[in-house]
Amino acid sequence: MKIEKNTAFLEQLFEGVYVVDKERTILSWNKSAEELTGYSAREVVGRHCYDNILMHVDDKGKNLCHAGCPLDASSKDGQVRDVSVFLRHKKGHRVPVHVRSVPLRDDTGLINSTVEVFSREGQSPDTEQLKLLARKAFMTH
Repeated sequence: MKIEKNTAFLEQLFEGVYVVDKERTILSWNKSAEELTGYSAREVVGRHCYDNILMHVDDKGKNLCHAGCPLDASSKDGQVRDVSVFLRHKKGHRVPVHVRSVPLRDDTGLINSTVEVFSREGQSPDTEQLKLLARKAFMTH
């Protein structure tokens, strides 16, 4: 599968994004994924996502890579998944992230790959907080 041309736009996203094939081999890894995880594309592309790279765990510490993987489940049943998990950064610490796994289909409708989009949990701006800060910025003392 020629993934580079089809996913060039992913480099423009703030979210970490990677694409895997049916065997969960990493085909693409964007710059934001590098920044959020500490792993370069060169270190992960061509490896399986379950090769002890990110080691996703849930809030109870259960390893999801071999049982309960949202990416794997989406690739099998075609459903989009949204979950909060913890990934392991290259430096060893855990990072809370929100993960969305989306199956990708070929021209015949068969799932041929799956994309995972992830962002640091709690990093999305709080709209009410932003409004409050904007009001304060325009107040005079």
